[in-house]
Amino acid sequence: MMKTQNKNVLLTIFTLCMICSGARSQLSPGIYDKSCPYLVQIVRKQVNMALKAEIRMAASLIRLHFHDCFVNGCDASVLLDGADSEKLSISNANSARGFEVVDTIKAAVESACPGVVSCADILTLAARESVYMTGGPMWRVALGRKDGLVANQSSANNLPSPFEPLDAIIAKFQAVGLNVTDVVALSGAHTFGQAKCDLFRNRLFNFTGQGSPDATLETTLLSDLRTVCPIGGNGNVTAPLDRNSTDVFDNNYFKNLLQGKGLLSSDQILFSSDLAVNTTKRLVEAYSQSQSLFFRDFTCSMIRMGGIMNPINGSSGEGCDGSVLLDAAPADGVEGEKEAFQNAGSLDGFEVIDDIKTALENVCPGVVSCADILAIAAEISVSLAGGPSWDVLLGRRDGRTANRGEAVTALPLGPDSLEILTSKFSVHNLDTTDLVALSGAHTFGRVQCGVITNRLHNFSGGSLTARVNLDDTSPDSFDNDYFKNLQNNRGVIESDQILFSSTGSPTVSLVNRFAENQNEFFGNFARSMIKMGNVKVLTGTEGEIRRDCRRGCDGSVLLDAAPVDGVEGEKEAFQNAGSLDGFEVIDDIKTALENICPGVVSCADILAIAAEISVSLAGGPSWDVLLGRRDGRTANRGDAVAALPLGPDSMEILTSKFSVHNLDTTDLVALSGNLYIPVLNLRSRPKNIGAHTFGRVQCGVITNRLHNFTGNNGQSDPSIEPKFLKTLRRKCPQGRSLTARVNLDPTSPDTFDNDYFKNLQNNRGVIESDQILFSSKGAPTVSLVNRFAKSQRKFYKAFAKSMIKMGNVRVLTGDDGEIRRDCRRVN
Repeated sequence: MMKTQNKNVLLTIFTLCMICSGARSQLSPGIYDKSCPYLVQIVRKQVNMALKAEIRMAASLIRLHFHDCFVNGCDASVLLDGADSEKLSISNANSARGFEVVDTIKAAVESACPGVVSCADILTLAARESVYMTGGPMWRVALGRKDGLVANQSSANNLPSPFEPLDAIIAKFQAVGLNVTDVVALSGAHTFGQAKCDLFRNRLFNFTGQGSPDATLETTLLSDLRTVCPIGGNGNVTAPLDRNSTDVFDNNYFKNLLQGKGLLSSDQILFSSDLAVNTTKRLVEAYSQSQSLFFRDFTCSMIRMGGIMNPINGSSGEGCDGSVLLDAAPADGVEGEKEAFQNAGSLDGFEVIDDIKTALENVCPGVVSCADILAIAAEISVSLAGGPSWDVLLGRRDGRTANRGEAVTALPLGPDSLEILTSKFSVHNLDTTDLVALSGAHTFGRVQCGVITNRLHNFSGGSLTARVNLDDTSPDSFDNDYFKNLQNNRGVIESDQILFSSTGSPTVSLVNRFAENQNEFFGNFARSMIKMGNVKVLTGTEGEIRRDCRRGCDGSVLLDAAPVDGVEGEKEAFQNAGSLDGFEVIDDIKTALENICPGVVSCADILAIAAEISVSLAGGPSWDVLLGRRDGRTANRGDAVAALPLGPDSMEILTSKFSVHNLDTTDLVALSGNLYIPVLNLRSRPKNIGAHTFGRVQCGVITNRLHNFTGNNGQSDPSIEPKFLKTLRRKCPQGRSLTARVNLDPTSPDTFDNDYFKNLQNNRGVIESDQILFSSKGAPTVSLVNRFAKSQRKFYKAFAKSMIKMGNVRVLTGDDGEIRRDCRRVN
């Protein structure tokens, strides 16, 4: 057990120190809070008016922001008129639009707060609002950009083009500090908008110069487009970039690519080109299957793109500062690196670090940083597993924030080419020897099947979270067998094997040396660990010494939106809007308590008690509710959107969303049997699936299952029992009200019992994320569903345990947070 924990800590520090520089800047979401407090509302109102006049304007505003940031950074230079105007460039002339809308927004902002807000910040906010108003994600926009003084038409002529090959497009993204994930995620903005015939007509008639169309273009779409854009026709005629949902921001764009229905060549090559196999294809497939994953990565990429070049007050780097330990808290600017693609479901050992920190705080409070704890723990872990020891330099201080987008960009990926791997290390002044030596940490530990499945086969089933040994020769020892495995082509991860299989690469000789001489490997590994441990550390008065290496159930879901106070309002999150009820009940309870004992009982505790009473009164179990929570001072819609389970979520995504809060598979299944009560359906962190054994769901949540499950053929979800399907279609007819509601448990809709699980056994689960608990062959949830369907007592017992466990997730206690006087507003 000790060895497993040691490996986890080592992997955690490796991840920590690979986060690239530039993650922390002087841009801030609250920079205009005093000087222009109603900025967001003004921009939102003007964008809303523009979209009502012409919905296509949403895509145009995003495109303006994109074209601005890729030239001279996000400085609004794209808006400047003049001889060198970027508007006149090949990429923008007769194409870029929305300038009048930006002018209108600027005039409204100037009227409220003259000379305060930059045009660059207005562009950034307008792009965010355009995405959100058309069904996309919401995120906090860091502000404080200054407007550029000059335009650059020549650079604008070199913007990514729809006619370019994939390698050229990737190179242009990398030139501004963006990576392959950003290429695919930001291309997803083509999920709405239009493109002129001139931009894709070559695909229709003479793609290769031999008089034939692009072979990757689906034949029906080809025929339709030839009608719209005939030879010699008007090149300014437009066609929708996404024919399935032209004016909605969703993931249909990626589903189109899988079917050969990408409109632009630069879209389709993300899936169909030879280079895509090892770069972009897997992301297209992932986003087509999970809209929530696409939304998450798109948000990160928009934040990263919005910070291109020099922000208003410069930036300082972020290195070994313990940021990977921070739990997500977007309201405080903490995105949570744990949820980065390379970390989610992969990093372990956080509890070990917590235990070490607690022990140290008891002896010498406020002295030792979490960053130093990680560095020491890594050295001890390697040494105890049979590896080398080294002197750990100390004195780091902890960073005050974390950045998921930077983690996604900076951390190596399994499919990374050797060139990309080398680049990711060289950013931190780590050379080829460091790359090979530190890769040797894969001499022990495990890797999830999802990381390597593309190397093995065209994956079509099984668990992506199952793990295999990284070194099958001596999986629990720190030695040089890893390098011997590479010599025999037995590297598990692609980015491991290329260290030896890349002919002519300097890494080959290093693999051979370390395979032959373990002492040489140990010496180089120790030197590289010391070197990596000194990457952009915070010292002196920089950063802080955290009391808690992390930073839950805090009543944040009750807060009304109050942007001036930094409260976005989780009620408006996609999964909550029009769905959560019971706020008035909580208000009444709070008022009654305040009359008797003012300022004593938190809203978070009221929620927990009300949930237990509600379940008990409906015939369910009772349990002892642990009390003493304090209320959070903010809420964050973006966090709610990312964290709350969605109906279409896959089993892997559902499991991941629960595991982030240390809730396991049993908790997932047990809590799926209920979430609080049908009226008092208030989700406070951690976020759960929803009211299941009783309660209602809006037709909008399930309509795709009933009428157009795969998004292109009008068929229903085949897992729904036919008679039940007819009933649901009658209650939720296609094209009718999306806010109408149906019972989640048609057998006993207002009783807390185990009929929910019996329904799943009969393929009568209403929400897709319910039914997959039983219909996912081989999943550990199947046996739990069967167990709870057979024994209501076992369900009640498991449910009570899970509710207690969930109610204790990262609560605020002691001096943290506050006791709100009004559950809807911070004090």
